Formats: sequence, C-alpha cells, structure tokens
Amino acid sequence: THSDHTGETIVRHDRAVDFDWGPDPPMDEVPADNFSVRWDSCLHLDAPTRVIFQTISDDGSRLYVDGELVVRNRTKGRVEARSGAAELAAGVHHVRVDYSELKGDAVVQLLASFDDTAPGPIERDFVSAPAGPVEADNPCE
Repeated sequence: THSDHTGETIVRHDRAVDFDWGPDPPMDEVPADNFSVRWDSCLHLDAPTRVIFQTISDDGSRLYVDGELVVRNRTKGRVEARSGAAELAAGVHHVRVDYSELKGDAVVQLLASFDDTAPGPIERDFVSAPAGPVEADNPCE
C-alpha cells in the first residue's frame, strides 16, 4: 500500500517486527519508497503486566494496544526510537504496528519490556496471529 495505508493490500505473515530493508522494497510487489505496512498480533498475558513498548523506525511508526495509541515515532530520513508504557490486565490484547516509508532506507523494529525486564523482541510464547478478519477493530476477539 501507499505510505498513507491506501491502495492495494498484500497480506503476508511475519513472526516479529524486525526489518532493515535499506533502500530495497520489502517484497517484489511493493515499491522501494512510498509504502506502508501494518502488523496485527495478539499479546497473551497471564497476569497484570506493565509493558514498555519501543518502536525503532525510519520514516514513521505508530503502535496501538487495544486501539489506544501508545507510541508515535515520526521521523523523516533517520532512524529513531520512541517508547510508551501500558498497564495491561491479564488476558489477550490486540497489538498493532503501522509503519510508513516515504523515501530512502526503510527500517522498523518493535521491542518490549515486561515488568522492567530489558527491552527485546516479544517472545513467541506471548504472541499469536489474529484469528479474526484483518479489517476488524480487534481481530483478536
């Protein structure tokens, strides 16, 4: 899709948000510049947890948890990190990352810190792909 999340949609599944495409496109069907990507995942927590999410991106990224904006990372032409905290109850939470590439290098990464642990990729045991439709407000339901 275009950098504003409009245009043709191509669906693929990624285990983690951790990409440095440099000047290249993420897929052959997508241009190297002026594209956007959305990742939806379901975060499973056994107990109430304070999570600090961090996005690292060039050009821009936003992270939403259960529809609420937690991290807004707007950069143009440089890699920057931004973070935000969320107090989450036990249960399943919809985590969405929106990424927009304008031009130049394309980089996007999602890290998380659970109850003051060191930030890192979210472990596979804590996330699953949404079972609901992609266009749903909460595809984890």
